[in-house]
Amino acid sequence: MQSNKTTFGIIFAEVDRLVRGVSFNNQGLRVGRRVSFSDKQMIKMLLVRDFEGISYNRELVRFLKVYFKRYFPKIPNHSTFCRREKKLLPLLEVVRQNLLEKLDVRFEKLKITDTTPIPVARFSPYRRYKLFPEANFGYCAALDERYKGFKLNLLTTISGIPTDFDLMPANRHDSQLLEELINNYQDITIIADKGYCSQPLKENLRTNNNLLITPMKHYKSKTKTNTYSEKQLLKKRTIIESTFNQLKTRFGIVNHQLKTLNGLIARIFNILFTYTLVIFINKKIGRKPLCMQHIV
Repeated sequence: MQSNKTTFGIIFAEVDRLVRGVSFNNQGLRVGRRVSFSDKQMIKMLLVRDFEGISYNRELVRFLKVYFKRYFPKIPNHSTFCRREKKLLPLLEVVRQNLLEKLDVRFEKLKITDTTPIPVARFSPYRRYKLFPEANFGYCAALDERYKGFKLNLLTTISGIPTDFDLMPANRHDSQLLEELINNYQDITIIADKGYCSQPLKENLRTNNNLLITPMKHYKSKTKTNTYSEKQLLKKRTIIESTFNQLKTRFGIVNHQLKTLNGLIARIFNILFTYTLVIFINKKIGRKPLCMQHIV
């Protein structure tokens, strides 16, 4: 644990540099007594949770009190921590966008997109679902099962760095998710799998000069095939699968143990921020961007 603490000290110092110049003093917007820990400290606590793979905020609070008293003399209780985490989202997104600017990837013209299921409950015809009324039922082909939950639609660079994301009910089609996700983009090329193979979608994207490249479904296009350059680009789709795998296995994006949509959105925001920060640190010290094994 001592070596982990040393590494966290380096990461916390990097956070201090990143948030320098960003206004985190929003005390005037708060009602009630002045808090004894800053938003910057909250970001550091969230980083500890994501790096250590802690699912429950109660467990995180206990963990911080035992191992990180040196860094956090004042640690919030569970309810205060949850409230502050949700209020932190706008500021956290500002810092994430600053990270993307420093990585110089925000406006790359070549993007990869895909979706992954975010289950909140297993499907059962006899079960009454009380939590997550916003969720719906979907089908996961990888697990060959139905589930209740959401879809996380991710847009990454060609090197696997997430730039945009959206969370939708699981019954929404992938093509609908993509149109909403890239609504503000123009003149980009998007690489996707067969789930996005829709001619109306491709025509709609062309109105903003956006090009969608997907594998051809041979039973629909008997003679037309992908060109050589398109086939070479389609080989790069595997990078987003590596990104999803890292988010699931290293940061537990599907093992959230949450009970509300706001809590789930906050957790996804935080994990994607942590993931982007790791990539930034890796590039800064000369490591491969997606190498997550030995950060802490």
